[in-house]
Amino acid sequence: MVKYTLVYFNAKGRAELARLLFAQAGVEYEDKRIQREDWASLKSSVPTGQMPYMEVDGLKLCQSMAIARHLAREFSLYGANNLEAAKIDMILDTLTDMVDAGVRVRFSEEAQKEKLKESLKEKVKITFKVLSDALKESGSGFLIGSTVTVADLSAYCYISMFLNNPEMEEAVKRCAGLQELIDKVADLPNIKAWIAKRPETEF
Repeated sequence: MVKYTLVYFNAKGRAELARLLFAQAGVEYEDKRIQREDWASLKSSVPTGQMPYMEVDGLKLCQSMAIARHLAREFSLYGANNLEAAKIDMILDTLTDMVDAGVRVRFSEEAQKEKLKESLKEKVKITFKVLSDALKESGSGFLIGSTVTVADLSAYCYISMFLNNPEMEEAVKRCAGLQELIDKVADLPNIKAWIAKRPETEF
């Protein structure tokens, strides 16, 4: 049996998609949450010097999306064929672009914020167009195919993190089927159970 240890701060952030994948698959793992002051002593032991990272039978795997893609493949949450997997990759990369733009706004200096906010608005517009088109094409209520995939979990994960932002709330309302998708993922039994028990964190 494979032993998984996911290492990150006590936050949702870049590790939450992996946690959702573990939850949906019903696979046990160690959810190791470290204190920020302890990271400096661990950083040099991680190949990329970044978190999250995941230990798989002792092997360190870095980069949040590499971790998510690996788990999705292992847990059969990556579509039914290579074309569906490619469509899923497109959605994952588009969502990542939006999240990265949001992070830049959050941590930028005041002088740069307005310009970066405009970039974020454009990323949100593109992302929601991609999601809307995927929902229309699938017709199943899920983004790709007729069952939940890592694309749906990623959309739920990252969009729900931004839902305390009025602009994001309005964007979700304007995207036909997106709120229903978010609600549908949140109501999946294993995801619902994880949401109920996960630690309360700021982000």
